[in-house]
Amino acid sequence: MAKQVREISHWDIVRSFPAPVAVAYQQYCSVSDQDVDRKARALFAVAEGTARYLAFVLTADFLSIDAVQNEPDFFARFGLDWLRATKAPPPEPVRTPPWLANLRIGVGLEFGTWVGVVRDVSALLRRQNAFMPEAAALNKSPEIIGLLDMLNSLRNKYAHPEGAFALTDDEILALLRQGKPCLARWLSHLGFLARYPLCVARREDPFGSSQQSSPSFSLLRAMGLAPSHREVIVESSIPIREHLPFLVSPDAGQLLYLWPFVVTSEPEESSLFGKLFVFNKQKRANLNAIEYAGVGQRLPFELREHSEHHDYLWVRERRASLPGRLSVVATALEPVHQERPDTVIGAVFGEERKYRIVRRLGQGGMGTVYVATDDAGRTYAIKVLQHRDSRTQARFKREINELGKLKSTFGIVSLIDWGSGRDADRNPTPYYVMEYAERGDLSTFIRSMCEPLDATKDPVIWDLEPRLKILEDVAAALA
Repeated sequence: MAKQVREISHWDIVRSFPAPVAVAYQQYCSVSDQDVDRKARALFAVAEGTARYLAFVLTADFLSIDAVQNEPDFFARFGLDWLRATKAPPPEPVRTPPWLANLRIGVGLEFGTWVGVVRDVSALLRRQNAFMPEAAALNKSPEIIGLLDMLNSLRNKYAHPEGAFALTDDEILALLRQGKPCLARWLSHLGFLARYPLCVARREDPFGSSQQSSPSFSLLRAMGLAPSHREVIVESSIPIREHLPFLVSPDAGQLLYLWPFVVTSEPEESSLFGKLFVFNKQKRANLNAIEYAGVGQRLPFELREHSEHHDYLWVRERRASLPGRLSVVATALEPVHQERPDTVIGAVFGEERKYRIVRRLGQGGMGTVYVATDDAGRTYAIKVLQHRDSRTQARFKREINELGKLKSTFGIVSLIDWGSGRDADRNPTPYYVMEYAERGDLSTFIRSMCEPLDATKDPVIWDLEPRLKILEDVAAALA
């Protein structure tokens, strides 16, 4: 029997997934379904972005010296003796991990190649002490491999159509109909990524003037979209390398640095942390120069070594000074895993009519729905916009306008009020107020109104007549 996988929501991804994945997914969701060409490009960008991110994590773990210190024959088995942190000269020629050895100068890797990297490296990491065992086990699941193969096949049909004729909109739409559920299923298998926060550190006392035995670090938790990123202060007796992105294990007991695959730029004057970049292509052999792609921006970023390296020995030396995996005291990094308090709950919105936010009801693509009460004790549902970029705000306004056009009838909640309030952090928060549907969402409401004709069947056979009546009411409101 296939393992049940919890369907993951849009909100889970844009709030809790690592920024490189969350940003790509939000861009995909923001493209109109009517623009089928851009929608397809965005869908395959998400698929490639997730495979690429997994490849970086798995490769960083594979290159981790500490991760395999108890396997004395590991390096020799895979031709990686040059990674040992010893002063002995490396074998000639210096060998590299398989996918890095095949990198061509100035050529980026395509989706199919990233899928191959995930397969190959996850096969090498199927052992008990992998930093991210869920990722290392991906290669064992026929369903996951099938999803990746399907996405790659659809992407190839889109990028390389037969006969060199451009696909029509109908042909692209057919690909999207297959690709959307495939992508959703693939992302649902990756829910574990939310348990490994992507962080960047900055020392609170950079000159060491503090008398504390354990230095304080400010960690930027780069999970979800930029509005969800937050800083936490931790104390660690083991120095954490500044401005080098790393992952924190679910038990907060280990770090995994992602250098040289995920890096940050130098911080700008207006920010304490640099921008996040991911590996894009090799510009000079032996990783002497690497071009990175920005997360959420199109500007490229390049890192060059100060001196020319003629082999990968410098990588070995750099990794010896920066082990891929660093054990830490678990309690020091526990704040990284703590949920950020909801700053909307308890806030009061409205001018003439006051609405006090009581609890969260659910999340949607643009915002969160809360239960609220007014001074008279009446209950309402309030949808609060979470993302404050101009495009999302424009969509939110259109949504309010369309709701205002709907007729007040059975099965349709009415728009009551709208405006802009402030949460507990005094951030401007657009919202609109609706009737509160006590019977829950439409699916729950239908089930409460309709009796099954035969509950013993799988799937259950329902009486269609009450459902059709609800559908008529909804259609009348939308007419």
